[in-house]
Amino acid sequence: MKLAYVISFYLFLNSSYSQDLYTYEKIDSTLHVWQEIFGNTPHSSDDYEGFGVIYNLDTIGYSSQDNLPIYAVKLSAHADIKETQSRVLILGQCHAEEIYGVEIAMEIINQFLHPEQFQGNRTFLQKGLYFTEIWIVPTYNPEGLRVVHGYVEDGDEIQDVTYRKNKRDTDNNGAFDFIDGIGQDTDGVDLNRNYNFNWIFGDTLLQSCDPTVSDCSYNDDYDYYKGEYPESESETQAIVNLAREENFLLSIAYHSSRSGNVDKNVVYPWAWEGKSTIVESPGFDVISDLGDEIAELLGYSYFGGSKSRRGNTHDWLYRENGGIQYLVEVGYTDDASYGEGFLIEADHLDEVIESNMDAFFHLLMRAAGQFYHNEFLDQDFDGGNLVTGVVTDANTGLPILDAIINIPELEGEILKPRKTDSEGYYSRLLYPNQTYTLAASAYGYNTSDIINIINSASGPTNEDIQLSPSPIYDLTLDLQFPDDENTELQLIIQNSFISDTLAITSGEIINLPQDHYRLVFTALGYTPQVFDICLEADTEILVELSYEEVIWEANPSENWVLSNEEEEISIPLSNSTAGENLIIEINFRYELEWDYDYFIINYINGSDTTDIMRLTGDNYVYNTDYILFTIPEEHENGYLSLYLDKDDSIDYRGIDIDYIKIMLREQDTSGCFDSGDLNFDGALNILDIVAMGNMILADEYAIIADLNEDGNVNILDIVNLVNLILYG
Repeated sequence: MKLAYVISFYLFLNSSYSQDLYTYEKIDSTLHVWQEIFGNTPHSSDDYEGFGVIYNLDTIGYSSQDNLPIYAVKLSAHADIKETQSRVLILGQCHAEEIYGVEIAMEIINQFLHPEQFQGNRTFLQKGLYFTEIWIVPTYNPEGLRVVHGYVEDGDEIQDVTYRKNKRDTDNNGAFDFIDGIGQDTDGVDLNRNYNFNWIFGDTLLQSCDPTVSDCSYNDDYDYYKGEYPESESETQAIVNLAREENFLLSIAYHSSRSGNVDKNVVYPWAWEGKSTIVESPGFDVISDLGDEIAELLGYSYFGGSKSRRGNTHDWLYRENGGIQYLVEVGYTDDASYGEGFLIEADHLDEVIESNMDAFFHLLMRAAGQFYHNEFLDQDFDGGNLVTGVVTDANTGLPILDAIINIPELEGEILKPRKTDSEGYYSRLLYPNQTYTLAASAYGYNTSDIINIINSASGPTNEDIQLSPSPIYDLTLDLQFPDDENTELQLIIQNSFISDTLAITSGEIINLPQDHYRLVFTALGYTPQVFDICLEADTEILVELSYEEVIWEANPSENWVLSNEEEEISIPLSNSTAGENLIIEINFRYELEWDYDYFIINYINGSDTTDIMRLTGDNYVYNTDYILFTIPEEHENGYLSLYLDKDDSIDYRGIDIDYIKIMLREQDTSGCFDSGDLNFDGALNILDIVAMGNMILADEYAIIADLNEDGNVNILDIVNLVNLILYG
């Protein structure tokens, strides 16, 4: 009976684009039937000779309110394993009423599973599976999709074909509060305003349309609620986690416009308005080149970078890990009147799907790095302008996870580092006929040489990189407490790759790779000790703990919030004396416009100003920073000033300060240590001569001890060290 059901369902799915639209229940059953047929054994088609299992169904999360599974389908020549290939993400539906994308996403899967019915796309299907991994999420708003198609719950019929959001119970009353028709639904979160990038600019709960900003005739109040906090919704979290795991190169997110205001449009990251000039994303020429081609294939006359900042997927994805996503506003008839029916022109569904399949295959061939001829445009498209590779350990040959791939011509302060996946794989899109350079780096490894990329139009440029492990050194911690106490300390270890916190005791030895580190030792009631070291040999650090001597402290009942230039925190230092070493402990979070707004801590003494700290960008999670400062010799009635320096055009969340504490400190441990300072105590003395002698006897080498730079540590280096001690 089960086999008969599968066969009949299989025949039904193989028909032309069915006018029987995909409900959530139909998506669920269809994907599971496909898993039974295609998810366990290699595909039987001659078109896929040599391929393994090409289909794998995964549950990537659950909806926020009704706990409905969110499904993702992986399509590849070997979908049951992870390979070193470029990855493509298709998001069929985010907004509940925008159901075109569900139909397109399901048809993409259908064509890959039934190549014999789509011989005109045979080459795309073969190359797509062979050269890429394709992830398709038909909907990540399953509960909203159910509202659109309708269902019965506790005897009540629930349906609104114009519904947009998920079903988040925003007032916690235990009921789903919605009004049939456009807007006015008090429950639910707009998932495309919920991402943690520019989230602050989305609508607040029950925010009505502002007629001074936009045309409010559409009457879509409450439709754009951004959520209680960034990534508050499990639906958003599912996409975030998938994107971080898979490092997608390219993506399409399907939407559609009931109002028609943004119908038939292709949007990509980003070309923000609101400044004197347009703010374009780093690498914008690469992004727009492909985006304009997609718009041309779709016959859309509107395309370009997203103009507004508002917590959406495509801007977040590009900033987070470099995935270039194209938001396609699907439509057919210009200014179509959908009224309050389904947001779809059923009579033209076949044409809409067909044109979007063409655009999808074009993007797919770009990810695959494959040349092809487009018959619709009668145009050849290059298969290159793409760099890929695998970063491995030069000693073991094993892949390196999270190696940073830096291409300066495509980077910017606003972007997070582009990293390798668990297979050590990376891929980056390039612009035709441009010159690029590349370097790879990773924690515990020496940075690669600069690679000049020869950007070929004929196929991907492959640059496999081997990184040599850095030497590992012992860091011995000699902790000395007043009154011979022995209190457990926390050690914060930071460098350009990591930030880690350990519980430590005196005499403990920590193994770390050669690098520059900041070490912060903290314990309740003691002054934090901060060391900036260049670890280039086995090293012992003397940490002399002292009871904290607080000269100024504030821990307000409500956090300080600095959001404009008029707000300032002024901290007097009139009781301090010149030459005193201070440590400023500050717990805060910040979100500022990159390269335009700055959080500044200055020391001001009369007409003289000394910069202590200057921050831009964002880290909107409370963290504690430890800032070292020595009061200048000219000090009279100087003070510390904490304030914002803004251009007042774009208002991010600003600065939230939980507490500030200023303490006296004794050890001066700022800056990396000079060559010859083998015990890292900040001075050259007899102890360093002893340490160098021991190093020579043990036949050890360290750059910091090789004073004449001859590649050896020997008696000549001791002579140089003695001269440095005697004569400086």
